[in-house]
Amino acid sequence: MYPIESSLEEIKQALADNKDVVLTAEPGAGKSTVVPLALMNEGWLEGRRIVMLQPRRVAAVAVAVRMAESDGSEPGKIIGHRVRFSSNIRQSTKIEVLTEGILTRRLQNDPFLEDVGLVIFDEFHERSIDADLCLALCREIKRDVRPDLRIMIMSATIETSLVSSFLDDSVVIAGKGFLYPVKIEYKPVGVGHDYFTNASKAVGEIIDKSNADEEYLVFLPGIGEINRVRDYIEPLFGKDFEILSLHGSMSVNEQKRVLKKFGKPRIILSTNIAETSLTIDGITTVIDTGYARRSSFDAETGLNKLELCRISKASAKQRSGRAGRLKPGRAVRLWSNSEFDNFISDEIPEILRTDITSTLLELLVWGVKEPEKFNWLEKPELESIKRSIELLKMLGAVDENGVVTELGKQMCELPVEPRLASMLIKAEKSGLLRESAIAVAIISEKDFLETSDPDLLLRLDFLGFSGKNRTSRICTVKDKSAVRRVHQIANDILKNFKISDTKSFNGLSIEKLLLQAFPDRVCQRRSKGGGSYTLCSGQGLSIDENSLLKESEFILSLRQDSKLRHTNDGKIFLACGIKGEWLLDSSSARKSREIFFNEKAQRVCVRERIRYGTLLLKDQEACFKDSDIEEAINCFGKAVLDNLEIAFGLEDKANKSFIGRLQALQKTFRGKNYPVIDDAWIKDTLMSIATIDNLSFSWLQQQSVSEIYFNSLSWKLREDFDRLVPERYKVPTGSNIRIDYTQGGQPVLPVKMQEMFGQAVTPTICDGEIALIVHLLSPAGRTMQITSDLASFWKNGYKSVVGELRGRYPKHSWPDEPATSVPTRK
Repeated sequence: MYPIESSLEEIKQALADNKDVVLTAEPGAGKSTVVPLALMNEGWLEGRRIVMLQPRRVAAVAVAVRMAESDGSEPGKIIGHRVRFSSNIRQSTKIEVLTEGILTRRLQNDPFLEDVGLVIFDEFHERSIDADLCLALCREIKRDVRPDLRIMIMSATIETSLVSSFLDDSVVIAGKGFLYPVKIEYKPVGVGHDYFTNASKAVGEIIDKSNADEEYLVFLPGIGEINRVRDYIEPLFGKDFEILSLHGSMSVNEQKRVLKKFGKPRIILSTNIAETSLTIDGITTVIDTGYARRSSFDAETGLNKLELCRISKASAKQRSGRAGRLKPGRAVRLWSNSEFDNFISDEIPEILRTDITSTLLELLVWGVKEPEKFNWLEKPELESIKRSIELLKMLGAVDENGVVTELGKQMCELPVEPRLASMLIKAEKSGLLRESAIAVAIISEKDFLETSDPDLLLRLDFLGFSGKNRTSRICTVKDKSAVRRVHQIANDILKNFKISDTKSFNGLSIEKLLLQAFPDRVCQRRSKGGGSYTLCSGQGLSIDENSLLKESEFILSLRQDSKLRHTNDGKIFLACGIKGEWLLDSSSARKSREIFFNEKAQRVCVRERIRYGTLLLKDQEACFKDSDIEEAINCFGKAVLDNLEIAFGLEDKANKSFIGRLQALQKTFRGKNYPVIDDAWIKDTLMSIATIDNLSFSWLQQQSVSEIYFNSLSWKLREDFDRLVPERYKVPTGSNIRIDYTQGGQPVLPVKMQEMFGQAVTPTICDGEIALIVHLLSPAGRTMQITSDLASFWKNGYKSVVGELRGRYPKHSWPDEPATSVPTRK
């Protein structure tokens, strides 16, 4: 007897009362197999079917088979399954076990679910994006057209409050505990780069110290780690154990074979595909590394990436439950109890961490007009919705108003993501459907070649579809089942089309179709002959140094990790070469005429540029057009303001002196009629004098600042300027001495002391408003005294310096009364 059987009457009553059910029970309690069988003949079904969703193909098939065995019926007759590439559903079938994506397709074709009375979401804690979508759509159907439709959600670790509050009228039922007890043990093996080396050793130690009749299920994050552990334990235990792998890229038949009991005891090395719903006969010990690979969306690159991460506490509980299905077992966790405290409680739902483009297309085709307002169990980020809508527009699946197009409806009917669906539809019209189907299958599946070269055409050629003669490179098949899956997927795709094309394969056309499907995956080589590229979003990516693609300036990245350890660059695992001229003609290419100031040449230039995202495809200098004049002068004006002294040649004595004269005048009342040389004046002046042909510093430096300044002023203002702030001052000897306006303060008059004899007061300019700073020089031209009060100097300071001057220059005149003496030039 299964623990869940004690809850069956409560479940039946709730459903009979037309309430939705949220059912929780420990792993192994019998939820997946006992509950559907107990409900299939309930009166409220009225002859309709029960549909139960499973997150994985192998679990869906295994659960259906186990229920058929329990019922004593032939598989498919009463209880059947429908998964990708496999179905045994008949007209007599009462319970259908489906993968979630299959139900999504069914909802599009039968939006009322006319022949379904109950939808069961099993293992809902995994929160796949398809499960979230199907649950939301089923709730909409029940609300709007099928109030008699029942919904049941089952899991060992689900957050019941979230789900029960989402359903309109639900009952939470908690089932009994484990079928058999599971002992939890902790065996920490450390963290860091050597973790899986240490984990391999730990697996060996656990097996070596265990009883001879034990069978093992080892949870690992991926195929690479599975192979690593296998390589370590096979020499040690290969004679006594059947060592098997279990992962999602295997076919259903291959997965089913692993689940069956062998003559030898088994060590099954599995990804999290074995985490839920599967009963694997004979397993008594679970060894859990505590890691998984999760897909998440990288907003920086616009790509999904696989990340190695710690599992949640809920996942750890599910994994442990695999050991207590048929008898008491144990779960050995390769981490410490204190580490476990830092694990997150539940998995982050896919809808919050992955690309939702396919899901949004399903919603739009189903009839949702405003996906951002749709009632999700947990709503995706608004930015994620906007990003996916933009991609759908780019692919032609929706129009500019966000309304789904006929192409979008066709894309939704195909069993591939929107990018690849759009490619296949276009391929059918261009006579390249068979080849495109193979290319899509290669992109969708794990790699089957033992090579680090990411070239897609190498793989197409290997399968006989390229015509590029890439197989001169020696390649071996690392996974024959993967080759079979590629052909199987391609054939499955072709069933959706009427194939009539007989055209020969054209490699460039396939690449053009791929470019239309992946317009945001264009990469440009950074340096000739290297394997380093820049994605059009700006992300750095690299390919194998020996790749056939390394000479291609442009490639299309079809599969990659967006960021690798110890580097900011990602790694490309599948790509094809493309031609630069295709990008120039693309609707995604942005052409621009860019007017800018060339710092090196110190002039305004215009260049015609074509960019594809951040990539610069074309850059060449062009001639100015008449329409460029305002923008060009504005650009020149900014450069002048940023480099004023250089631009105007203000270090030139004449220009520097003029600026000083103007600044001096503007400190007085009379200077108010003279415009200030500021940013606005420079901009206006340049607009009046500059032309397309002379926007350079060298031209501006040849112009006199004073001439430019007075060009727009009256002659009277210029005449007054020369009078008020003259270039020279006439001293008592009659000499016209140049005034120095470049000192930054008041104007300076440098003059030999003898030439100022007879000047009783300080000389002034600007009608007496500005006193000159007098630098009194020795006969040799050295400054002996600086004064702004000449009368005071003659009276008080002269005597203190004249003694030294008489001794040094005895032949010169040094009168006792300089203020009234005769000046001299000698």
